[in-house]
Amino acid sequence: MSASNTKLCLDGAALDALQTCNQNLTQRWEWRKGTDELTNVYSGESLGHDKQTGELGLYASSNDAVSLRTITAYTDVFNAQESSPILGYTQGKMNQQRVGQDHRLYVRAGAAIDALGSASDLLVGGNGGSLSSVDLSGVKSITATSGDFQYGGQQLVALTFTYQDGRQQTVGSKAYVTNAHEDRFDLPDAAKITQLKIWADDWLVKGVQFDLN
Repeated sequence: MSASNTKLCLDGAALDALQTCNQNLTQRWEWRKGTDELTNVYSGESLGHDKQTGELGLYASSNDAVSLRTITAYTDVFNAQESSPILGYTQGKMNQQRVGQDHRLYVRAGAAIDALGSASDLLVGGNGGSLSSVDLSGVKSITATSGDFQYGGQQLVALTFTYQDGRQQTVGSKAYVTNAHEDRFDLPDAAKITQLKIWADDWLVKGVQFDLN
């Protein structure tokens, strides 16, 4: 759950109400700025998972065996708008676009995802890859594949859209990534994608978030 007033906290032992943040809370967690790390304020450790077993724990830092990335889907109870988790990484500049009347996502992609946008002339990211589009109507789930990109850095390399009729469409590629992991977002029944938040630099798209109504 997220709240418009970010100065209030949830207590791990009383999840039914927001309250003043103080040392009496049994738990207090905050997102580390510019990352997907969820950190315990009092211990300074981050929530992480073992890459082999999936077991959760608290860790001081990430390593080859442990990932500190935490992806959550949330509902803003004040604005009554749902969003996907951020699929990929919050690196580069963020660009926000409303989905057009054709309900399509425009993509330039090849070995990874070069650019995304709500129209072919509103693409955000690099100039590589081939242009295509994805129908955002009737999408049942979206799966993001991320990992160590063969040509440099940790990147969002592919998005797979699964439709209510069972069809799938993938943009990008899973052939040039190692230590890959997938994050899946299931859309609620009858939900429509209305807005995009795209994180990108001038080479590749780093992450994307889908807002619903």
